[in-house]
Amino acid sequence: MITLFMNAVDESLTEDDRMQGLTLHSRAMRDLLRYLPPKGPRNSKYDPAIIKFNVGRDLVTTYDHVFDRFLKNFEFHTAGHVFGAMMKEKHTIIEKWPYRLKLRSGQPGAQDEFDRCMKEGVSGKERYVEWKRIPQGLL
Repeated sequence: MITLFMNAVDESLTEDDRMQGLTLHSRAMRDLLRYLPPKGPRNSKYDPAIIKFNVGRDLVTTYDHVFDRFLKNFEFHTAGHVFGAMMKEKHTIIEKWPYRLKLRSGQPGAQDEFDRCMKEGVSGKERYVEWKRIPQGLL
């Protein structure tokens, strides 16, 4: 069985999580500035470049720790046993984070990958979980 969590990260973000990638020296901000270099001053908070920058920030940020906290808070390891299943550590059907950028900024093709994800409207926060049956003797 495969489950998709489209909103779990957004709903589990704390203010600290949101602020973490905003510092000028963070890896996420450094990468984002490579993908979307500033082009002059902005006159409005509704400037499309600012909105694009905020959307792009999600693509260059990793959210493993946020999703792990979500799993812990909702006791997924225990909940699976109720249904006779457990989460697979290694996925074999679909990637855990299929819309996460694969290439690092500066690598050949990285800008194209970033631009494609921006156009597709994915956030990089979409997370799949693959499940496997627990053998009857282990329930």
